[in-house]
Amino acid sequence: MKPPGKPFLNEQGVTITQTLLTTPEHSFDLAKIHSARIERITRSGFLPFLFKRDPVFRLMVWRAKLGSPVCAFETKDVEFVGRVQRAMDQAARANP
Repeated sequence: MKPPGKPFLNEQGVTITQTLLTTPEHSFDLAKIHSARIERITRSGFLPFLFKRDPVFRLMVWRAKLGSPVCAFETKDVEFVGRVQRAMDQAARANP
């Protein structure tokens, strides 16, 4: 486990600590997040099929059980998405 205050992830403007998820546009208290998930967005239709564009990944955060989700950030970097997922898992384990 990391020492308190040391981030699990701090890159590309996204910081995940034991208590906070911070992006360039948002800051979330992890204790108040109901759920979070990474969504893969692919464009539908004929043109995306022809041009083979990279998928976009979004970290969606729900602050309340019945609330609307908030897009914390978007990226096309698959490796970064994996690091974000691992950091979120570490933060969840650190806050049972």
